[in-house]
Amino acid sequence: MKVEYKKLKEYEDKHGIIYYIIIGIIIGIASVLPAFSGGGMAVAFNIYDKLIFTINECLRLLKYIILPSDDFINKYIKKEKNIRYNLFQRIKIVIVSGLKNYGNFVISIFIGILLSIVLLAKFLNYALDIKPLLTTAIFLGLLIGTVPKMFYEAKSSKDLNIKENNKRKNKIINISIFSLILIVVSFITIKGGSIVNNGNANNNESINGFFDLIITGGLIALFSIIPGVSWALILMLIGNYKGFLEIINKGEMLKLGIIFVGIIVTAIPLVKLMEKLLKKYKQKTFYGILGFVIASIIKITVDTLILSKVKLKYALLLIIVIAISAVISYYLINLIQKNETKDKKI
Repeated sequence: MKVEYKKLKEYEDKHGIIYYIIIGIIIGIASVLPAFSGGGMAVAFNIYDKLIFTINECLRLLKYIILPSDDFINKYIKKEKNIRYNLFQRIKIVIVSGLKNYGNFVISIFIGILLSIVLLAKFLNYALDIKPLLTTAIFLGLLIGTVPKMFYEAKSSKDLNIKENNKRKNKIINISIFSLILIVVSFITIKGGSIVNNGNANNNESINGFFDLIITGGLIALFSIIPGVSWALILMLIGNYKGFLEIINKGEMLKLGIIFVGIIVTAIPLVKLMEKLLKKYKQKTFYGILGFVIASIIKITVDTLILSKVKLKYALLLIIVIAISAVISYYLINLIQKNETKDKKI
């Protein structure tokens, strides 16, 4: 039985495969640095909404294999009445439809992300071994440079169905969310101990436990989907960042497989939830993210400049490095934003 497939014009790619691989590489670099956010970079390049929608649509296609729906599949194929497809035909329809409509975009993005993570992991692991405090100071400066952009996003975004007379109440709620997350995260991370100790990276050399690997994958999925927060930063705060880089560098496939399971199990429900949150409570979501980032900055600053007990001259050098990195980060994000604004106008 021959199936005639549809090419959906509304989801047609305006850019080629090379463009999306390059964007994927940039997103991957942002993801693996404990300062930038891959999700935030996707927002900057104006592909975040498309990426979330595409992943959701691919999940709906997979659902069709188990629960066939004529209303859904008619979107992708020219189907005659009263035709029922068997399991193998449905699998073929899902694969061909997915590749035809979303393949170039999704595969190119993920190839770029994987390339950059694999290539950067070795360098970052080496940098944390040789100059942990200096490397952490660079990460801190890059993170500080993202704050003005996040604050602008939080202030300018809007929640749905907010009436004029409720604006003041909404503002109080937003500030409360920001303050609560800032206090709670600051307390938990500072109480948890220093990420650097006497000039050495205080991160686990390896991640061995099954549940520890699953949690690592879950955190990577969670903070990849949430724009504005770096999963690499979270792994650094809990002491798993260097261990994760070691797993990539050594090519430990079993551990990577377990981490991947954690990513999939966490990502499937979260993609749908994040789509709803950004539609209904975008401003509250961004204020929560901002609170988390400020708390992370406080934590890393305390660890790098105070708990590390470095000499005054080296502390001044670290402050200069932080300041330079923050300026570079700020102008880089502004440059990306300006280019995207030009593309939208064109």
